[in-house]
Amino acid sequence: MLAALGVAILGLSWGCTGSRPLIDPVVLGPFFTPKNFSGVPRLPAKLQRVVLLPVAGVPGAPVEALASFDRVVLAELEHQARFEVVVADPAALMRLFGRPRLLSSEVLPADFLSVLGREFGADGVMFVDITSYSPYQPLVLGFRAKLAATNGAILWAFDTLFSTGDPTVANAARRHDRKRQPSSEPGDTSFTVLRSPMRFADYAADAAFATLPPR
Repeated sequence: MLAALGVAILGLSWGCTGSRPLIDPVVLGPFFTPKNFSGVPRLPAKLQRVVLLPVAGVPGAPVEALASFDRVVLAELEHQARFEVVVADPAALMRLFGRPRLLSSEVLPADFLSVLGREFGADGVMFVDITSYSPYQPLVLGFRAKLAATNGAILWAFDTLFSTGDPTVANAARRHDRKRQPSSEPGDTSFTVLRSPMRFADYAADAAFATLPPR
């Protein structure tokens, strides 16, 4: 009798939370918090417009993936609403500098920042590099970004390796995905982010840009 009552109570509790278990790591955590970043205390008042460069990748990162990351990064940077974002696409960089994508860590062409500032009427330039990439489970994405003023001053820098093999990263990615892409389907669909490189990149870009200095 007591066993049956226990089963009934468990069933009632389960029903109250839908198809999700009572202890849901997407709600309770622990969650990953990026720590490898630095920046000025506040963004300069004169930094109003920033040029977003095409996402660059280390050897082995497919060009098709980088092109998809371009859209993800733009959406997440605009979501932060720190400044106006204008896009320098690969064709623009090719016209100006003879190369479609440039890593922030390599030697840049002469007057690179000032040329971009004049060309786009911008006060700063945002670099985004993919330093590591694996589209297979566990997903891995190395995300490096730098925000530089057109005078060369580095205003913010970020460098973190995200992997779904880390339970705290998986929890944070699922929480982000559940908020951004709520599902009308029954059951928990947030596990999709752990299998989709683009949805995982969406989480990584959001986690990175959330660390930008405030206004």
